[in-house]
Amino acid sequence: MSQHGTDEEVKIKRHAGTPCIREPGLFSHDRPLVNLSVERERYAKRKCAGCDVAADCLRWALVNPSSSKAGIWAATTIRERQILRARLHNRLGRNWWMIVRGNHNK
Repeated sequence: MSQHGTDEEVKIKRHAGTPCIREPGLFSHDRPLVNLSVERERYAKRKCAGCDVAADCLRWALVNPSSSKAGIWAATTIRERQILRARLHNRLGRNWWMIVRGNHNK
């Protein structure tokens, strides 16, 4: 436990101000981005790129493909995440997700 609360409380506070929490419709996590304009996609990616939790978000999205089927996660589209997963598989083997997950998804 840190001086600011439990690790989980700190994580919740840290995520509370993220762009995807403040503007959830921009990231469309609940539905595929079928008609997403190039400008809107770029805007969402810029918001993600400057986010303090982007690395954790990307790690989560990569190891949880069934939960990140839609939307922008950590400044990546579903196609970009599919490519990253394939590269990780080629580089680290079929259990790549265990390495990427590490101790972050308990």
